[in-house]
Amino acid sequence: MFRIIRPGFYVVVALGIIVFWPLFCLEFFNILIIVLLILLNIVLLIFSAYFSSGNFKDFYHSFRIIVAPTLSGCANITILYAIPLVIALYIYSLSLSLVGIFKGKQFSMNYWGKVVTWFYLKLIDRNYEYKKVESTKIYTNNIDDKKQDTLYCRHCGKELPKYAIYCNKCGNKV
Repeated sequence: MFRIIRPGFYVVVALGIIVFWPLFCLEFFNILIIVLLILLNIVLLIFSAYFSSGNFKDFYHSFRIIVAPTLSGCANITILYAIPLVIALYIYSLSLSLVGIFKGKQFSMNYWGKVVTWFYLKLIDRNYEYKKVESTKIYTNNIDDKKQDTLYCRHCGKELPKYAIYCNKCGNKV
């Protein structure tokens, strides 16, 4: 069976690179320094997760929300930009966490939430106008016909044929 690479894969790879980058410097540093750098990276990751999202599970999930709309359908292409995106956003969340030391945890959580919300609204929720029309119960015959022939992914909102089993954008079961 064909398996689609999900957004969590790119997040795990990027966070693994963030934590274990000292292993690439084995010939330059002593093993003790490398172990200390890895431990420092783990502490910084936990610190950033605590100040940005409250716990690590929500922190990981927020990165999945950010990476999901950027999937191109080709893993070789997506890995070129998804991992640098996660690393850049991790650095941003780390800087928010450092500011959160002085302004409070709620400040960091609010701004991190704004970043995740921006990615969700701008990239995932592309059918906002259609949903707005649907919520006001203003229908035309074309919309009704289109609605019967298609369905939408409950995770990313992508319009799919009515016979679809998996979403071709996020890979989740419809």
